[in-house]
Order: sequence, then structure tokens, then C-alpha cells
Amino acid sequence: MISQIGERLVEMAGAGGALAMHMTKRWLRRHWHLLGAFLLLIYFAYHGIHGERGALAWVDKSRELEANKTELAELNGQIDDLQAKVTALQPDRADPDLLEEKLRELGYIARGEEIVVPSDAHGDQAR
Repeated sequence: MISQIGERLVEMAGAGGALAMHMTKRWLRRHWHLLGAFLLLIYFAYHGIHGERGALAWVDKSRELEANKTELAELNGQIDDLQAKVTALQPDRADPDLLEEKLRELGYIARGEEIVVPSDAHGDQAR
């Protein structure tokens, strides 16, 4: 149908541009709803692919979700480690080895052959 119209327009263009324009306007008046439906289809297809909630956005959000799940698993592992250390340092369940390690880090205890050299935690030198 459209090819027939195109052929007619080419034939009429040689005879006179005014007639071709008249035929085009007449065709558009009769079939405006088809043109509108086609443009609407193009609009929705474009936004279905490139829109805020389109296919490309969905792929990006899926990648972001996987990255966030991985990060969450790592953070949950760190939370579990820290929770185990807190539990081990509670007065009623203190782990002697961990307690000794922490006290040595802070410089509160030393063995007989060890020498403790106090330092400022911030790195400032005494005046």
C-alpha cells in the first residue's frame, strides 16, 4: 500500500507538485490514526530500551545489585569477625591469649626479658 502511494507520488511529482501534495494530505487525513499509532509505538519502543526503567537500565541495575551483594557478604564477614573478638574480650568469657595479645599491643605488660619503650600514639615527639 505504501509502495503504491510512493509510486503515485513520483508519477504525480512530474505532472505537478501541487497534485502530489494534495494526495499526501488526503492520505494523511484518512490514515492519521495509523501514523499516530506508529509514532506511539516508536516512542514506547525507545523508552522500553533506553528509558529510566528500560532494558539497558535493568542490565545496569542487575550488575550493581551483584556488586552490592558481594560487598554485603564481605561486610557481614567483617562484622562476624569483630563480633567474635568482642565476645572473646567480655569479662565473663575472656580468652586469655587474646587478652594477652591486646595488652601487649597497648604496652601494659611485658615479659621479664622484654624492654618497653613508651611512644606517643599520635607520633608527636616529647619536648
